[in-house]
Amino acid sequence: MIVAGGALACLEAAGLIHVGVDVEPGYRFHHALLQDAAYGTLVRADRRRLHGAVGTALEELYPERRTDLAPVLGAHFAEAGEDTRALAYFRLAGEEAARKWANAEAVQHYCRALDLARTGAADDAMLVDLHTRRGRAQELTGDYAAALAGYSELVALGEARAAPALQLAGLLGCAKLRMLLSATFDLEEGRRLAHRALALARGLDDRPAEAHALWTLLLSGRSAVDPLRAELIGYGEESLRIARALNLREQMAETLNDLSFIYQSAGQLDRARAYGAEARELWRALGNLPMLADNLTNAAVIHYRACEYAAALALTAESEAVSVTIGNRWGQAYSRLIAGWAQHETGALGAAIQTLETAAQLGEGGFLWATVSAYMTLSHLYRRIGALTWSRQLAEQARDLAEQRFPAARSAARLTLARQWVAAGQVAAARQLIAADRAALAEAAPGTLLWFDAEVAAASGDPAAALAVTQAAIRRRVERATPCTLLEWRCYEGELLWRLGRLDAAAATLAAAQEIAATLGTGLILWRIMAAQAQVAALRADPTAPALAAAAQVQIAAVAASLPADERRAAFLAQPLVQAVLDR
Repeated sequence: MIVAGGALACLEAAGLIHVGVDVEPGYRFHHALLQDAAYGTLVRADRRRLHGAVGTALEELYPERRTDLAPVLGAHFAEAGEDTRALAYFRLAGEEAARKWANAEAVQHYCRALDLARTGAADDAMLVDLHTRRGRAQELTGDYAAALAGYSELVALGEARAAPALQLAGLLGCAKLRMLLSATFDLEEGRRLAHRALALARGLDDRPAEAHALWTLLLSGRSAVDPLRAELIGYGEESLRIARALNLREQMAETLNDLSFIYQSAGQLDRARAYGAEARELWRALGNLPMLADNLTNAAVIHYRACEYAAALALTAESEAVSVTIGNRWGQAYSRLIAGWAQHETGALGAAIQTLETAAQLGEGGFLWATVSAYMTLSHLYRRIGALTWSRQLAEQARDLAEQRFPAARSAARLTLARQWVAAGQVAAARQLIAADRAALAEAAPGTLLWFDAEVAAASGDPAAALAVTQAAIRRRVERATPCTLLEWRCYEGELLWRLGRLDAAAATLAAAQEIAATLGTGLILWRIMAAQAQVAALRADPTAPALAAAAQVQIAAVAASLPADERRAAFLAQPLVQAVLDR
């Protein structure tokens, strides 16, 4: 149908339409009600025919703009009943939105495409493609529940159609989401789904899917306990071998990325660095910015474990910049969390508090582990400076969030609260709080549980028992603990030796710890070491006592200056050890 130019001119002169200047060329009604009224006069057959004609005309007139016009073309062909053409354009629109990291918009386009696909406009391969693309976009918006529902739908569809390829793709998606530290986390279910996917992939002789399933099993190492680590590394190395053989670059990057994480958690930092660096170059080449950001923060964790705090902070800053550019809250939360850890250890406490509070807020968008972990770290920070009211509030927030929305962190959150209760003198209540969790904590967090046991013994008036736990922890953790963790144990050992009256041993232990702390740049623990040194030196009538006290006073002043000028700073300065040094 050709509408005369004169008729259009008359309508324009009457103020009913105007020339459009947006994406789709043509005329626009001045008001939506006018459009609805005109559209309502058309019978359905005419509507379909006109939509098809408009879509075809746009294709022919603007072939170079089909990508820009894809949402409009998809809508026209959908109204025209041309489902196959409409699906192709909605898929193209989704791809373009995803390329620009407009993930919420991409989800909308993929949903439209899937609505059409369900009517029979797509084969199995297209269904897998659309579900996978939509699921990834939903993950990047933090809507993990919707992504899980979509993958579950694909599993059910595969079962109903006896289509193993559909089932396999859905299982892989579901398994991955069950491994992520979000509201969909369920480790045992994730492992079950991944093993099911692995068996199906091998039965189909689908090598790329086999590599993917093995990598998914590796993902469980993000929260796995030590006895499983060798098995996890085996899965990862096999996935990597297959990916290298088939030149599956994205799978290679995924597997390298998570093997790096597992190796660093096992204390094999050199191998972790090498795998992480190789993955990073692949992510850059592939242009996968969300995973590049994740990789950069993983690299920062390696530097953090090595007490290389400046390098860790530089990497988290780069990761955050990438994540902000693409609107990825997960990446922002992760980078801020690790930056907060590093700032905490250097003694930049005011900066650490702000950074960790930001991480907690960002994690609420889906990365709940970041939120719980930020709360627990803040509770630990406040307990270390004597701000016990603040410490308790943050520990309770961590516990409540874990119990209500993220059960995987429940035991760790309760242990954080229990340690705060011990510091406040509520030893019996603290023991009771974690009584049911001890077996799980002994596997998942043995080092933190030893801290609790040592603190309980000391708070119960038995420093000898506390010292025995401490020295056992040092012997046990010497191979795998970070230098900073071992340093904190050494400081505590020196304090307990002082309390037991073993002053010479205390002086030697604290002197060695002070030398290591100065080298590592761990400002937060340094004040405690130096303050204890000054007190022990005075008791030993050591002539260096005044100089040690003066040095400790400088360090205490630096920590106090880094804190907000409120009750938190006052609580730090009111601690008995701080007061004893300042009074000298």
